[in-house]
Amino acid sequence: MTAPAFWQLDATVFDETLEYSGQIIKLSAYDKPVSLGVTITKRGNAEVLAGSQMRYDITVANTSNVPLESFFWHDRIPTDAARATVLTTGTYSARLNYRILYKTNYRDYRVLASNLLTSSDYSFALNAIPMQAGEVVTDVYFDFGKVPVGFQSVKNPTLTVNVLPTAVNGYQLVNRADVGGKYQSTWQTAQASWVTIIRKLTVTPPPTLPKTGY
Repeated sequence: MTAPAFWQLDATVFDETLEYSGQIIKLSAYDKPVSLGVTITKRGNAEVLAGSQMRYDITVANTSNVPLESFFWHDRIPTDAARATVLTTGTYSARLNYRILYKTNYRDYRVLASNLLTSSDYSFALNAIPMQAGEVVTDVYFDFGKVPVGFQSVKNPTLTVNVLPTAVNGYQLVNRADVGGKYQSTWQTAQASWVTIIRKLTVTPPPTLPKTGY
């Protein structure tokens, strides 16, 4: 009598058929080595006028072949020449709850919003957060907890900033971001940056002509 036999070791499925009763079938399975990887990209204007707005688009992903704990992405706002105005969260490939924190030049991280759903796109006015005179938002931090293999942004999160009108012509506005996650005790991180050249148009006054006539 023949009968099919099934074995499963980890995620590997074996389908074998016994040729006779009592036959011993030897099977070998090997775990795939863990490969850790995360990615982040950032895009914005190549050039921007002083005193105007610009927007950054961000993408993030867990490219590991294992889930990652404490997965995050973080944006450092270039407050030397810009002020954050609007943050949109985007959407992500796995249904999770997460939170966003923010930091200012006067205070450490605080919760901006919690229990957010990755399938919904939210918008937050960062310039409407109650702050002291001279206080500005310097960082935003997305805290996802544990994410599965292949977790990635679907609709890109964005950050809009106002470029200061006092910025010098030719100044390089550098925005930096990073992403990371942990597998067991090992952290995997990546960084991205975007450089925008600030342009400031100056109006040359008309020359003063000598007075003529009688």
